[in-house]
Amino acid sequence: MKENENSNRGKAPHFLRRNWYWIVFITIPLLAAAILTAVPYGIDYAAEQYLMSHGLDVARVGDVDFNPFTGKLVLRDLRATVADAQVLYVPEATIRLHWRPLFKKRAHIEKLVIKDTTVIIDHNEKGRWRIGGLALAAAEAVAAKPTESAWGFTLNQLEIRNSQVEHLLGALKLKLTVDKATMSRLRSWDKEQAARLDFKGKINEASLKVQADFFPFATL
Repeated sequence: MKENENSNRGKAPHFLRRNWYWIVFITIPLLAAAILTAVPYGIDYAAEQYLMSHGLDVARVGDVDFNPFTGKLVLRDLRATVADAQVLYVPEATIRLHWRPLFKKRAHIEKLVIKDTTVIIDHNEKGRWRIGGLALAAAEAVAAKPTESAWGFTLNQLEIRNSQVEHLLGALKLKLTVDKATMSRLRSWDKEQAARLDFKGKINEASLKVQADFFPFATL
């Protein structure tokens, strides 16, 4: 009698033994769905914390859409302020990236689109340049770093539409209006690769159109 009781205790309930595969079949998709749902919130939080750790007082991302299967990431309503002044506003930024190069420590971004954006360029109290409230590293700090970076990136196309950049330097205010600007063939580890710039817009009220090749990483 006791042997039967012990053997029964050692066995899983009949329901579980008979339906374990259905439980696994249901649990795995639910777990995957939970992870995919949580990823945008993680990206939202990471973006806000990164911005605030680099000089911004307040950074908020309104919405994040991320599709890991297509590599498409969309950030909406990104706002950043310094001393109660809005220095960065991005209604929408779309990024398409490839996963495989990440295993080689190279981020491959197929396309980055930014539109209807406002960026303020100024100086902080230490005299360092700030772009959208983000303080740039001092020249001596950059020079002290190793010339070779462990990570690199490729950006096939950057497109900026209907945006404004305001440069504030004391009483001087320079306004750059971007009707449309595209940069292509950006490759950080290839210093001999020429990138392409096509720009159409205004500096203050003067029209400006630029078509040029340049080498953005030649001195890195």
